Amino acid sequence: MNRLMVFGIICENKTKVSLLYATHTISINGFTSHVNIEAEYINESQHKTEAKFVFPVEEDSAVYKFEAKIGDVHLVAKSKDKDVAKKEYKQAVDKGQSAILLRETSTSGDIFEYSLGNIPANEKIRLQICLVSELSCEVDGAVKFHMPFVLNPRYGLKPADENYQNAPKPKEFSFNASVNWNSQIKDIKSEHPVNVEYQDNKCHATVRMAKEFNFEKDLLLQVYYEDVEKPQVILEKGDENSKGMFSKDIMMINVFPELPQVKQTAANDYIFVIDRSGSMSGEKIEAAKDTLLLFLKSLPLGCSFNVISFNNDFEFLFKEGSREYSEDSLNEALKFQKNLFASGGTEILSALKSLSVKKPFQNFHRQAFLITDGEVYNTNDVIQLVKSQVNNTRYFTIGIGSGASTELVKGIARAGKGQAEFVMTNDNLKAKVMRLLKLSMQPFVSSVCLSAKHGENNKELSFISVPERLPCIFSEEKLILYLVLHEAETSCKNVKLNLCGKIGETDFSLDFEASLLGQNNKEDNTPSLCEKKIQELELNEDLGKGDEIKSEIIDLGTMANLVSKYTSFVGLDEHVRLDFQMASLVAPTRSAMCGYVSSSRIKAFGVKKHVPEFMKRRCMPMMCLASPQAYNQNSVVAERVDDIDDELEDDSDDGDSFGADSVDSSCMPPPFKVRRVTDEESFMSSGSTNKDILTCLVGLQAFSGFWNLDDQLAQALSISLKDLNKENPSISDKVWATALVVAVLREKLASQHCEWELMEKKAIEWLESQNIQPMNSEKLLEKATNFIKNKMVA
Repeated sequence: MNRLMVFGIICENKTKVSLLYATHTISINGFTSHVNIEAEYINESQHKTEAKFVFPVEEDSAVYKFEAKIGDVHLVAKSKDKDVAKKEYKQAVDKGQSAILLRETSTSGDIFEYSLGNIPANEKIRLQICLVSELSCEVDGAVKFHMPFVLNPRYGLKPADENYQNAPKPKEFSFNASVNWNSQIKDIKSEHPVNVEYQDNKCHATVRMAKEFNFEKDLLLQVYYEDVEKPQVILEKGDENSKGMFSKDIMMINVFPELPQVKQTAANDYIFVIDRSGSMSGEKIEAAKDTLLLFLKSLPLGCSFNVISFNNDFEFLFKEGSREYSEDSLNEALKFQKNLFASGGTEILSALKSLSVKKPFQNFHRQAFLITDGEVYNTNDVIQLVKSQVNNTRYFTIGIGSGASTELVKGIARAGKGQAEFVMTNDNLKAKVMRLLKLSMQPFVSSVCLSAKHGENNKELSFISVPERLPCIFSEEKLILYLVLHEAETSCKNVKLNLCGKIGETDFSLDFEASLLGQNNKEDNTPSLCEKKIQELELNEDLGKGDEIKSEIIDLGTMANLVSKYTSFVGLDEHVRLDFQMASLVAPTRSAMCGYVSSSRIKAFGVKKHVPEFMKRRCMPMMCLASPQAYNQNSVVAERVDDIDDELEDDSDDGDSFGADSVDSSCMPPPFKVRRVTDEESFMSSGSTNKDILTCLVGLQAFSGFWNLDDQLAQALSISLKDLNKENPSISDKVWATALVVAVLREKLASQHCEWELMEKKAIEWLESQNIQPMNSEKLLEKATNFIKNKMVA
């Protein structure tokens, strides 16, 4: 029986359980964050009850701690085989004992559910959850901390029952963050008003909320570091009392490899896949359409392209397959782009399947770009499909808005050996798509090897890297690796690294040197390392060794005390059956983590596997404070038959024992907003017909890269056509118009350089192909720039 996934609190017989308070304590150190979440609930009924909580998660994190205090009973959860955990939880609840269970839902690795069994009447429940995350780097160099609060309904098969419930909001909420960097912190930004205080010559900062938090959108912090691209190596000493991997010294390496410049091939087949489902309606689809316009105008000459749009069905721009990029094919694409509108469901699987039966144009390298708000239930099926296409298609993905499935968006990019981006409220969608387009033009990097030497005596360091097969590398993009050292390092103060391989057909060798930084003892990054290893194993399950890999994941998950695809947290009333010490409120030491399993299950960390790239799943966000968006009749969330609702209920249940209210539209997140050009960024006025100047200029650029000197251009620039013609230095109108636009891009829209860079490149190539008399292109651009500057001053 398919059952509905309900958001927020689900209680027996509509028992009222309220959230009294929630606190988030966050520690950001460079490119990692440690989060400690505490919350208190109360069972306001007159009888024992069982409560379940469903909420979204950010993917690239590891949950390593789950504890609860129900009355006088302290429950410390341990990671176990998910089937064992489920059985133990049910047995405890059936005996009337308090118990807790935390697991991934069966259809989505970015949706978690925890259950609290036998909560006494009028009793309070205190929960604590700890997680560690690796942080992403934005287009502008910001290191981004993201915690999801919004859970959108996932499109799928419509179940018989349609019960949705609003998630609770705490009566009290506090948020505190500390930020540490080995150089200065330049700035910290957030959409939510925050107070930032700097200490230690701006190497440390504290962040607190400046006003009440709005739970209807995700929490974001953007941290700007000085020398963010400087190599960083953190040494974490092993625990001599532990065994296996946990006894080893570990190096965490953060680098931004600058690969050599090689000639970019034009032999790429670009596929733009755009979600036009009902959840994309409004400003989301308009932003996506503007982005598609910029994408089409920025493609290089000599490539091929196609566009697929999808909702309940999918539609190709060119049904017979990709076409060569030409003026005629571009004009057809622009008509297609103007007519896009949002409605219906999100059948992404069938849209991507259609690429399996179409060969890339003339055996070009296929580069697929997917824009979606990621609201689907069959995430794993989609990711498996992408893995099957990896030999001829590389995927780049963009998730739009709060609530986009991080598992879907990052999972497709990881399986497709590309990159993923997320665009939140007021983010610049066009800038992020252009960043991915430029990355797609980079030739494939292969045969990558890493070596490390002692900085003082050049002794080779022996290690196992995690991941063992290095992930896809893109020039000047952040790369995080872990080295598990075979021998303890007692005197090493500096480390020398060499990264070598091939980019296209060109060999490269990059050298890095960095001082070793000590790790905060309270913040163990070992869970991140183990999580990354589990990700490797999960990506190899379809290689014919499913049972063996499953066993390894269970062993590693229980050893490191992590939630995974095959392991769950279960906490029982230990004073009834077990003598278990109460855990401290800091991150567990390695010896404590090892203590969760018998020594016979602790293996050396030397598994030799052939694994793809990128990082995978799991983190814990704000305790079940998910705000469900309103949905249409096509948007539902369906759980499989092995959903825990079915697994844990008695056979006599009729499926309606957990009541829920309907969706309150007041809980809808704010609409996605298209980025507007600020007054400081634009000198145009109403002549832009309410579109930003860059969008106007993109629309007016001809296929070959030039602009026409006409009323439309004059209106976009808010300069009369008469004045534009008056300053023409006796050259063709097209040449003068193109020089003027290049000057505007450079002088007035410099902050949006990443958006127009490829478009300007095409314009400069066109200018240089013209026989410009009586001046060369450099002098012409100088004259155009002076003219634009004078107009700006005027």
